[in-house]
Amino acid sequence: MIEGYRALLPDKPVLFLPHGHVEGFRRFEHLPDHAKDIDFYGSGSLTDYRQGIVAALEKRGHRVRFDQPGYADYLRFENLSRSKVCLNLRLSPNNAIPSVSRMHFNIEHANYVAHEKYELNCPLDPYVLHLPADDFVDWAEAALEQPDKRKLAEGILDRFRNEMPMSRLLPPILDASLSHLS
Repeated sequence: MIEGYRALLPDKPVLFLPHGHVEGFRRFEHLPDHAKDIDFYGSGSLTDYRQGIVAALEKRGHRVRFDQPGYADYLRFENLSRSKVCLNLRLSPNNAIPSVSRMHFNIEHANYVAHEKYELNCPLDPYVLHLPADDFVDWAEAALEQPDKRKLAEGILDRFRNEMPMSRLLPPILDASLSHLS
């Protein structure tokens, strides 16, 4: 999408700021697996589309928590620490752009995420579990049954930490942006 912005702003430096690993970003720690009592956790606007997925999971007997905007961070972090699988759902069936910030947050906190596959790709795609929209509920249930969720999520975070450190990604961007000032 950066090329479109460059075309709109030909006389301005348009640079891509990646979502990389930031030391000290983590805001909560997970409870041990045996203490987790929320099967699926999501947050954001509870649109009709998202509500349909939540209802389908609840109908199958799963405990689902979906915190909406305005919910206090400390309560949201408590719910996340108690959750087995985090949901990253589209706002609507036609939504083609993933929430990269939500993906980043989940990766940094080593959340095991069921991420609905989007039409557009993003640099964080290698670090999330993509599930097809058509069979999302079935695939989400399969993700819930994965026995090593914590170990897998921590492994993804370790890989992300090594491959995408902001301490390496940010200096070239700063250099390029500052070079336009002189």
